[in-house]
Amino acid sequence: MDQHSLIAHLVAQIDHRALGRHLAALPGPRHRRTDGPAVAAALAYLRQMLRDCGWQVVDQPCHDDELGDGVNIVATVSGTVDPAALVVVGAHHDTVPGSPGADDNGSGLAGLLELGRVLSLHPWEATVQLVAFDFEETEAGRFSGSRAYVNALGRDQIGFRGAFIFEMIAYRSMTPASQQAPAGLAGVYPDVVARLDERGGRGDFIVAIDSDSVTHLLGRLLGSAAQVAPDLPVLPLSFPGHVPMRDLFRSDHVPFWQAGLPAVMLTDTANFRNPHYHTPSDLPETLDADFWRQVVAATLGAVAELAVPA
Repeated sequence: MDQHSLIAHLVAQIDHRALGRHLAALPGPRHRRTDGPAVAAALAYLRQMLRDCGWQVVDQPCHDDELGDGVNIVATVSGTVDPAALVVVGAHHDTVPGSPGADDNGSGLAGLLELGRVLSLHPWEATVQLVAFDFEETEAGRFSGSRAYVNALGRDQIGFRGAFIFEMIAYRSMTPASQQAPAGLAGVYPDVVARLDERGGRGDFIVAIDSDSVTHLLGRLLGSAAQVAPDLPVLPLSFPGHVPMRDLFRSDHVPFWQAGLPAVMLTDTANFRNPHYHTPSDLPETLDADFWRQVVAATLGAVAELAVPA
């Protein structure tokens, strides 16, 4: 089976019902300060599901100055040809206090687990790691969990091929004018704002954000989406680093960028679309299973191309 056929076969294994089952099994809210038992139960579930698929799972300690000690869950399948090469997919496992976090970020965690199941069906030339990060939801945006992970990698990662970060990937709105844009976007990305207008302001796409130095990674994702999820609109943003737009620096891709490592964040744009963002109404029934599956499929295709089937 050639690589294209294999990737198509693997994408066909993605099960939107499994995404829903994982989400239902993850207790929430999950915040270190207020929901310790739920955090522990969620971490236990993540470990078990990944181990059941054959991944080597370890806890990576991390610390946040405000919230104390935490842990990233790091699952690894070693490459069969070039184990020093590394492809990463990450999603944060914490929520804000009081929100069950179905979209933010249960959708990302469930996507991570379904990727883990499907990727385990075939060996890969490069090493693949799936990481559930702690401490994304901090007011100061310290990203202490992903920062600990990146620091452990070191800065001389010649074999680092790229990271894809899931940050809310399952809310879609077909209602006109339901999609808002961050302040200042029109001045930096007038073509993007024009595309939003052409779509009638519907929130029916996924945004993929990278830094302007690593557009090859974004290109992989766009090519994969066109092949395996052709009905998924993908809005690419290649970030010009000299423009201070805080809304592009709101998740776990940031420590990768700051370390000069290629990373793309995938997002349904959070509060710019989803009215349930950071509220008690961020519940499973608000999510769109088909949209969710397509985002996971596009990511799977990009990861498979980077990791290379063995």
